[in-house]
Order: sequence, then structure tokens, then C-alpha cells
Amino acid sequence: MKCSSLIDYAEDGAFRPRDLLLEEAQICELLRKHPHPNVAQYLGCVVRTATNQIMGLCFVRYEMTLADRLNDQHCPLNRDVCLSGIELGLKHLDSLGLIHNDVNPCNIMFQADDIPVIIDFDSCQREGDKLLKGGTWGWSDETTRFASRGNDYYGLKKIQEAMSLRSVR
Repeated sequence: MKCSSLIDYAEDGAFRPRDLLLEEAQICELLRKHPHPNVAQYLGCVVRTATNQIMGLCFVRYEMTLADRLNDQHCPLNRDVCLSGIELGLKHLDSLGLIHNDVNPCNIMFQADDIPVIIDFDSCQREGDKLLKGGTWGWSDETTRFASRGNDYYGLKKIQEAMSLRSVR
């Protein structure tokens, strides 16, 4: 289960963690209606009934992150299959008018059958919307202020570069 984090708290009070969680839940509800094998399977949310407040988001549990795989030289990784799967997931998001905005190895996990799955939708927004939360430093273009396909493909290119540094088949 994914819960809101105090790390996301804005000191000026402009945007609260529960607002991010609500935004992410709305994206995930859309994804649940339009599933894809390379996008995390959202199961629903946990709601505090007394306040009708979302407490956490529930997803299928996946095996390992791409970051873990890149760091483990003994764990085989088919580069072409992995990159193709990530790109298919991004194209699916694109078809729904969504931009992930935080494509990086920690936000890619693997199913038991080694299919890559895009996770973590707290930066995901409709194409053209002003970013509420930026991507991960070093994996995203820090000058970007709006959700655009270029954000996702920038992250995919950085993943491709990271894979080329590792000996993968």
C-alpha cells in the first residue's frame, strides 16, 4: 500500500500530501478502467470512513525494481525487451492523455515473468498541465514546468544510457 509522505509537504501550505494522494488516486482510477501489462495494476484505495479521506493506494506487488536489476550484475536483464515494455507502457499512458513525468529505474518494476511495469503515479498528470511535483533529480529535465511526452521519453533515454553502462544481453 502506498501512503502519503510528509516529504511532499509544502512549507507554504499550498499543496498538501493528501492532495497529491488524491490526484494520484484519480489517475489510478482511470488506469484501472484501462489496464495495460506494462503499467502497474491498481487495486483500489483505503479510505478512513469517519473522514472519507484516502489513507493509501493499493497495487499488485511486484518482484524487483529496475534500479535493483541494474545494480545486480548476476541478475540477467534483456535490454531490448525491458526498453520495449517501458515504451509500450508510456504509449498506453499517452493514449489516455497522461504523462508519467518521473520515468526512472526506481519507478520500473518487474512482474514474476520479467515483464517491466511502470509504477508510482504521484507525478503523473494530463498532458499540458502545470507540474505539481517534479521528477527525480538526474532522471528528469529540471527545467520542465509542464507535463509533456518529452518528459517521459527523456527518462526513457536516461534509462537506456544507464543500461548501456551495464553489460546486459
